[in-house]
Amino acid sequence: MRYSRTWREPRKVTGATKTKRASGLKHPIKIGRLTLYLTDEELEQLTVVNWLDAHNVFYFFSDNAGKLTYLHGVKKRLLGKKAGVSDLIILQSPASSMFPPAAKGCVIEMKAKKGCRVTPAQEEFIERALFHGFLGKVAYSADEAILFLESLGYDKRK
Repeated sequence: MRYSRTWREPRKVTGATKTKRASGLKHPIKIGRLTLYLTDEELEQLTVVNWLDAHNVFYFFSDNAGKLTYLHGVKKRLLGKKAGVSDLIILQSPASSMFPPAAKGCVIEMKAKKGCRVTPAQEEFIERALFHGFLGKVAYSADEAILFLESLGYDKRK
C-alpha cells in the first residue's frame, strides 16, 4: 500500500501568536544567521559566564530550568536531575585569603531582579553546598555576582 503525501499550506503566524510566543523573551542576540531570545535572567547570566571565561575559572552551568514533558521529566529524574540546583557551579577553590582554604568552590543562583523569589529547593541546595564546603550566593544581577566572585579572588587567577 502506498502512502501519498499531501501538501499543506504553511500556517501563517498572526501578531497575537507572535506576542504570546515571545512573552518573557526580550533580548534578541544574533549569532551568525541565528537569532536567540534571552530572558532578563539569562542575559545577566551570560554576562557572568563571559566574566568567568575571561578569568579562566573552572565552572559549569546546570540546565535545570524549563518545562519538560511528563516522560522527559521522569527520564531526567531517573538519571539524577535534582530540584533546586544552582545555575552556576564553580569547582575551583577561591584564591582569597579571607576564606578558609577548605572552601572547595561556590554556587551561584541567578535571579533577574529583586522581586524574584528563591524556591525552598534552591535554598536547601545552597545550604547543603555550604555544609559540604562550598560558598553560596543568590545574585540578583550580573554586577552583584561579579562583585561576589571578585571578593573571593577569582579575578586574580590566570
